[in-house]
Amino acid sequence: MKRKVFAFLLASMMVFSLTACNSGAPKDQGAEAQPSGGGASGGKFAPNPAYTFYSTDEGYDAVNDPDAITFDQMRETYGPIPKWEGQFFAHGSLKSFEVEFWRVMKEGFQKFEADAKEKGKDFAMECSAAQTEEDTEGQLSLVRDQVRQGGNAIVLSAITDINCLPGMEESYEAGIPVYAIGSELPGCYGFVGSNGYMVGQRCADYMAELINYQGQVGIVVGLTSQTATINRTNGFIDRVKEIAPDVEIVAQQNADWERSAAKDITKTWLTQYPDMVGIYSNADCMTYGIAEAVDESSKVCNEDIFIVSIDGEGEMKDLIRDGKVSGTCSLGSYTMGMVAYEVAIRNFCGQNLPRGIFTPIWMIDQSNVDTDDLTASGYTFPEYE
Repeated sequence: MKRKVFAFLLASMMVFSLTACNSGAPKDQGAEAQPSGGGASGGKFAPNPAYTFYSTDEGYDAVNDPDAITFDQMRETYGPIPKWEGQFFAHGSLKSFEVEFWRVMKEGFQKFEADAKEKGKDFAMECSAAQTEEDTEGQLSLVRDQVRQGGNAIVLSAITDINCLPGMEESYEAGIPVYAIGSELPGCYGFVGSNGYMVGQRCADYMAELINYQGQVGIVVGLTSQTATINRTNGFIDRVKEIAPDVEIVAQQNADWERSAAKDITKTWLTQYPDMVGIYSNADCMTYGIAEAVDESSKVCNEDIFIVSIDGEGEMKDLIRDGKVSGTCSLGSYTMGMVAYEVAIRNFCGQNLPRGIFTPIWMIDQSNVDTDDLTASGYTFPEYE
């Protein structure tokens, strides 16, 4: 796929095309740092290279991108992070800190910053989020503020596929790449997150084993317009058909990432399908409601019915310990955040990574629920030249 160039951007940025890495460019060539959330030293941003951006009219699905690679493949192929001159300043714009997944991701951002500084690297970041996961206009306003502040990258988990597109266009006009994290976005310069189709497959393998490869299963789906939802659902269904032909998917309904909606759906299913032995959920935020509905019913989790989820944060781990949920496929939001900043720096330094970088996933159940995420994911902090 060819990238569409903003012609005026290319012309205006040619002066910087000698590259900010190993160029000896003085720090005062960049825009002055005015972060809203800490981390910046008050110095100057390093100048951005002349990126070539995608149009926001173009969708992107990393699962179907033949050039997408895993995090491990990236490290093996590209080696240490090159040197750069000036301060690299990265923004994070997440959905809402009401949700633990995004709070933990911010912690990953901060840990990456701390590690870089310990190694003597001029790296700084700030991270903001909307008030709620329904505050689409508020998140767009935050992205626009980040563009006005300037910097070298924006890592964005947009509430919907389209709510931040005007901010992305403004970011590209300013020469700042936008990396979609967790779920792909139209026009994103890069994507960092799990392979949603493989996540669905992993959950299907786990569910099939739990229910002895037979019985009725229901699927609680997230926002049907989002690529993550589509891939997580299709991966599960396709894998079940492949390995467990005696498993019947009797119900599939979207709860739009809402806990209460998922609870209501589950209550209906437990009455409508009394022989249902498994429920697969596209995300923990909905699984909390599923677990509540099962707990309030006559069925017992891990005996009469099995619940398999996706995300793998702290509250879900408590439910797994207590036997209220069977298992969840961890997407590792903590490590995902660190990988995103690493990808942004590598591209800034001219390594020109593939557009899609897949982060580690793993199943969490009672056998490994107390293993810390860094150990479980196999993540190690990057080496620098």
